[in-house]
Amino acid sequence: MSTAIEKECIICHNKFTVSQGRINARRRLGKEVLYCSKKCSWGHNTNEILKRFDTKEMIRLYVEEKRPCTYIAKISGICYTAIIKILRKNGVIIRTKSENLSYLNKCRKRTPEQNLAQAAKLRELYKNRISLKVKFICEYCGNIFYRLPGQINSVMNDKRRSKGHLKRIKCCSKPCSIKNQRRSSIKENNIDVSEVIRLYTENKESCPVIGKIVGVKGSFIRRLLKENNIPLRKTREALIEKMKKSGPQKFNTSIELKLAALLKSLNIDYEAQKVFGYWVFDFYLPNYDLFIECDGDYWHANPRKYSVSDLNGTQRRVVSIGKKKDNYIIENKRKLVRFWEYDINNNIDFVKSEIERLTCIDNLEIYGSSG
Repeated sequence: MSTAIEKECIICHNKFTVSQGRINARRRLGKEVLYCSKKCSWGHNTNEILKRFDTKEMIRLYVEEKRPCTYIAKISGICYTAIIKILRKNGVIIRTKSENLSYLNKCRKRTPEQNLAQAAKLRELYKNRISLKVKFICEYCGNIFYRLPGQINSVMNDKRRSKGHLKRIKCCSKPCSIKNQRRSSIKENNIDVSEVIRLYTENKESCPVIGKIVGVKGSFIRRLLKENNIPLRKTREALIEKMKKSGPQKFNTSIELKLAALLKSLNIDYEAQKVFGYWVFDFYLPNYDLFIECDGDYWHANPRKYSVSDLNGTQRRVVSIGKKKDNYIIENKRKLVRFWEYDINNNIDFVKSEIERLTCIDNLEIYGSSG
């Protein structure tokens, strides 16, 4: 357990105890524990701000001009809850929400000349707000930016902060914040960027695989490669590279198993799951330069069972991919034959006779089973 240390409040001079962990957390932010309660802290900080913003002006805006507290907060740079406390401290009765609506209705009825006059007043009032801003330097890009005290307090008092670490303003924008977090995680995990690039470009490893090696997520690796202007491979290209490395895949459908058994009985050499270009084909007969595809009746929408108008989204997508494969074969002057699931299951003799016939034909481009 952390030891308790006794301190004296600089406002009310009462003695209070605070844990060593709290002191260390404040010191990491370059601050010290000076107040015994929020009341003392709020009073001291508010008095510092009010030195640059007239309380009488605040009361005049609220009482005479019927301005809401949110409007005064924008001008002064103080959060609206602090405005309410200041007004109550000075004996001002706070209006209800329904009473504030009358001011909003009045604003909607203003003429253009009145709006211009109001804008001139706001410019004068906003001069006070500029002096309240606090200067920061972005840790990532080094640009100078400013934040109001209310914005700083909302970040410091964020309830979602991690245990033992108070949030602080580091970067000027969200993109800089994301890049800064990535850079800090690279330092924490001792990631060698050149090694990551080598694994991706030379070894053709995918981002998830590199992430497991390094100890981060695959999405982190993708962003890291983008920042270093490395062109990312498409998902299909990455899949093709993986299949080339791992070799032929196991058969995953019953019709492919039946067709493989038929090819063995005919003593025909074949390669399963053949990678050609950006596509993978079920079988390839190297002695005849012939590709074979086994099309499921449901997924590829056999016209015997499904009409074009009845296809769902998945079937349309699979049919479209099949057409792209056909076009790719024609462009590269190769041969392709397709057999339906219905023919492989119910008419295997037809499939056998077609394969025997096609292995003797040299001018075939695209052929589909039928009958």
